[in-house]
Amino acid sequence: MCKHATLLFILVVALSRASAAGAYTLTFDEVPAGTDPLYYCTMDTPFCANYPFAIDDHSAASWGPPHSTTNVLVCNGTVGEVVLQAPPFGTTGLGTPMCASFFGAYFSTPCKNEVTMTLYKRVGNGVSPITSLTIGSRTEVWSDHFVGYDSPAGDIYYIKFQVTWLDPFRDPRTIAIFSLDNVTITPIPEPSSLATLACGLAGVGGALIRRRQLCR
Repeated sequence: MCKHATLLFILVVALSRASAAGAYTLTFDEVPAGTDPLYYCTMDTPFCANYPFAIDDHSAASWGPPHSTTNVLVCNGTVGEVVLQAPPFGTTGLGTPMCASFFGAYFSTPCKNEVTMTLYKRVGNGVSPITSLTIGSRTEVWSDHFVGYDSPAGDIYYIKFQVTWLDPFRDPRTIAIFSLDNVTITPIPEPSSLATLACGLAGVGGALIRRRQLCR
């Protein structure tokens, strides 16, 4: 009985480790407004966004209402990039690359702006596009619209935002082109987690086989 309890414990640990890389949701309220988005590179979060992204308090803003609490991530340039990587960091200062099966967020545009979000997968030392989605509209303002993409292959690694249209009548005092909030990322389990799960299942399976042989 004790042996079976031990094997069951191993299986539970294996399953928990394999599912440890569950979905992450970044609300940007975990940090004060004005924090460099690169902060998330130092956390156990597969998210790396740098300039022209910034974390702003939008609780009283005229556009881009926060999906939760106060802060949002705004893009102040015509091109923005997000890479899925997390600690530990190498000698180059880059984190460990990770891939995801899902990436999504709540998007807003301050005026009739249009942005193309292209998701890429890793191919050798480069990237290759998976699909492109449209953020915003040339005919209407976007306010807290959810856009996400599921990749059955679990190969989302790099996300690029490219402005394809700027409203010529936009308020020139508004620097930000779009915002996003409550970013959700579902990383795929790391190989070590899958190996642990396989070992746990193999151990339980072996025990069951031996038990059947003894009962004969």
